[in-house]
Amino acid sequence: MAIAAESDVREVGDVDLGARLRELEARLAAEVHKSDTLARVTEAIASSNDVDACVQSALDGAREISGAAYGAFFYNRMEPDGESYALFRLSGASPEAFANFPRVRKTELFGPTFDNTGVVRSDDITLDPRYGRNA
Repeated sequence: MAIAAESDVREVGDVDLGARLRELEARLAAEVHKSDTLARVTEAIASSNDVDACVQSALDGAREISGAAYGAFFYNRMEPDGESYALFRLSGASPEAFANFPRVRKTELFGPTFDNTGVVRSDDITLDPRYGRNA
């Protein structure tokens, strides 16, 4: 099978084959990057028995693949004034950057994570219709 050089690719009808080829190459590169990241995370987890390191590797990999600016892994704990999440690991920033944030509580916004029925992902949390509905 011969592969044409980009200079050999011409337009066919309304389709710019060179542009289409570049698009497909970019998509393939993105998939290869995801695969490489998953392989790196899998190797890190499989070769360690340190829970902190395993969670950090998985969190860093998930953040990298999703393109998120930050990722956080919390654990659920019961306190006298109700259920809350405690930060276990953070990716994309130092824990000190979030040290003064209020604790995450079981609000309408974070309910799916507390109930283990879903995750919360957002480009702008303030635009989420569930945001600000609790005191």
